[in-house]
Amino acid sequence: MSKRSFREYRVLFTFIFFALSVIYYRYEGITEQDEVLEDVRIIAEGQAETSSLVYLETRNEHVNLHVKIDGISLEQSDFKLVRKKYIELTKSYVCSSDVLNKYLYQGKPIIVDLLSTDYASGQFANIRITKKTCV
Repeated sequence: MSKRSFREYRVLFTFIFFALSVIYYRYEGITEQDEVLEDVRIIAEGQAETSSLVYLETRNEHVNLHVKIDGISLEQSDFKLVRKKYIELTKSYVCSSDVLNKYLYQGKPIIVDLLSTDYASGQFANIRITKKTCV
C-alpha cells in the first residue's frame, strides 16, 4: 500500500513540475517577444522610414526575426545605399539587444529578414548574424 502511494506522489510531482515548466517557458517567450516588439523600433529611429516586428521565432536551432521597414521604395535612386544603411542598423540593433544577445551567446545564429510592404515578395534583405559578427 505504501509503495503505491509513493508512486502516486511521484507521478503527481512529475506532472506538477512539467506543468510549471511549460508555463514558465511560455511566459518567458511572451515577455521576450514583447520586449523585441518595443525595441525593434530603434532600427529606424531618426530615419524617414519606420520599423516594426513582424515575426520572432526562438525555438529552433536558429532565431528567425522578420522586421518590416515601411517607406522604402525599389524605385528610389539611392535604394542600394538605403538598403545597406538598414542592414547596418539592423546588425547594430541585434548586437545591442539583451534578448537577442542571449541567443547569440547560446551559439544560435539570428536570421533577419528585412521586409517592405512595397514589394510583392516583401523581402529586400536577408542577414545572418552570429556572435562573431557582433565582435
